[in-house]
Amino acid sequence: MQLARDVKTLIEWLNHDVLQLAGPSYAERIELYDFIVAELQQREHLGGKQIRVLRKP
Repeated sequence: MQLARDVKTLIEWLNHDVLQLAGPSYAERIELYDFIVAELQQREHLGGKQIRVLRKP
């Protein structure tokens, strides 16, 4: 269940802090995006394809 909570939190950050029109500066968004992608990559071995699909365009 920890994996599900972690992924949910990361996706919420992506939606609220990276993709929202109002929010951090572009540079901060890029930094946050890179952090989120790295965190998802670290969890791929636990969640496999489902996490990889979230991470890849």
